[in-house]
Amino acid sequence: MAISFSRPDPSSPAAVSDAAFGTSRRGFDQQEVRDFLRMVAAELARLQERERFLERELRAAQGTGTATNPVIDEDTATRLLGEEAARILQTAREGSAQIKAKAEEGAARLLRESTEEANRLREQAEIEGSRRRRDAASDAEAELAMAKQQGREMVEEARSYRERVLGELARRRELARQQIDQLIHGRDRLLQAFERARLVAVDVVAELAPLSEPDEYVDLTPTTGPVPLTGPAARLGDASAIGSTRLPGELADDEPTEHPYDGAGDEMPDDPSAPADVTAESLDQSSDPADPADPAGPTAEADEPGADVVDYPALAAVPEPETDQVAIADESVLATPTPVIDTTSAAEQAAGDHDEIDDDEVTASDVDDLFARLRAQGPPIAADEVEEESAEDADPAVPVAVDDVTPLGGVGAARGDDSAADADCDADADGAPVAETRFNVRDAALVPLIVASARKLKRVLADEQNEVLDALRRKEPVRHIDVLLPWESEQSGRYGEAISRELAAVAQAAAATMPGEVALDVGPTGVLAPARQALADGLVVPLRERLSRCVEDGDGDNDVIVKRVRAVYR
Repeated sequence: MAISFSRPDPSSPAAVSDAAFGTSRRGFDQQEVRDFLRMVAAELARLQERERFLERELRAAQGTGTATNPVIDEDTATRLLGEEAARILQTAREGSAQIKAKAEEGAARLLRESTEEANRLREQAEIEGSRRRRDAASDAEAELAMAKQQGREMVEEARSYRERVLGELARRRELARQQIDQLIHGRDRLLQAFERARLVAVDVVAELAPLSEPDEYVDLTPTTGPVPLTGPAARLGDASAIGSTRLPGELADDEPTEHPYDGAGDEMPDDPSAPADVTAESLDQSSDPADPADPAGPTAEADEPGADVVDYPALAAVPEPETDQVAIADESVLATPTPVIDTTSAAEQAAGDHDEIDDDEVTASDVDDLFARLRAQGPPIAADEVEEESAEDADPAVPVAVDDVTPLGGVGAARGDDSAADADCDADADGAPVAETRFNVRDAALVPLIVASARKLKRVLADEQNEVLDALRRKEPVRHIDVLLPWESEQSGRYGEAISRELAAVAQAAAATMPGEVALDVGPTGVLAPARQALADGLVVPLRERLSRCVEDGDGDNDVIVKRVRAVYR
């Protein structure tokens, strides 16, 4: 009978030898299983061959004689021949069942062990991962707390250092501003004093004329005893030596500078032809018996501390000289010190300080050469040119007072206009003050307000520059002007608020010049609105445009923008 198997047919040797089983971890050795299967297949092949042999023998025996041999029915043959095959099949089935059971048991055991091992490894991994997560979280929290603490400490330290540095810089900036203002005013005063001295020297040179042979001679014999000389005549022999001599009324390097209008030298001579000849002045001083206690005359007055400018009074009447005293007069001219304005450059003065002058080498020709050199310098500089030079030399960021650079009285005299000279002088010969004009009154009222407004606007600009630079020092790139500056209206209001008092004072001063009572509205929409708008249009709008171009050109590079912004504010 046929037997059906779900697995390879165990009754077939080829199927048994070629049987394949599933593999699992920690199972039987496949090579041993295959060897055993081959042995079983060989045994099955031998038994089947024997079965066929026996069947042939049986048929042969049946064919030769059926009489002698007993008749074997099918059941008997099956019983006689099938017992062995059944026994072999039963043995094979039992072996396969045992192999299957062992294989299933081994597979189950391997699966169970692998599952347990996997669970154990997973639990260990989870425990280790959770432990490491806890450790990492605690370490991160500790590092974060320490970083926050260090950041706060660094921020506090940087803030304190910034405040300290900004305070020191503000103090130094204010001190520098004060020193710059003082230096500017001192420079203006020195320029005016030098210009007035130069104009006076030009007037003196213009009035100089060569002396001719006098018809008569003057008796210069002193009636009150010997008159002391006011200065050494030995230093008149060289122009460089004269340039290094400090003139009467000229300030020394270590003396404080005062405004030239505050000193006694503020009074100019009424007659422009008065400082005609210093020699005649010395003759008048030595021959006047009315003042024996003042041998120095105007020179001694000019040397007083309050005199900043040389004052040359009008010459007194000189009597007719006698013919027999020409030699005495010539000697008196050579012995009298002549105040000469220094027109040489600073380099020539420095070179003249190192030159040694011999007292025996001073002659009249040296003095004549000096005055000829002064005459050859040409006409004086006009007053408007002086104002232009002073304006160019001054700092463009600091406004200069208008009344500090007014034309001097010597300009009109140098041009030959006597009326202009009288109008430009601060006082006439009798000491009466010149009448003030509306322009003088306006300048006197506006100039201090202009100077104060300029200072306040410069402070606002400096503070705004610091804010812009602080914003640019951050890490975020700046690509728009609104990040650096407030709105245009707010910025304009800041500048207007800085000089609101000065603008109100200007409006009140202007109202005071009008007849009657004038009601002033100094509010945002009052009389100061045009001035505020002009300030915004003239200062804020151009400044914002230039800063906007700087931001666009920088293209997010804060370092480049910082350099351009500093250049704009400078």
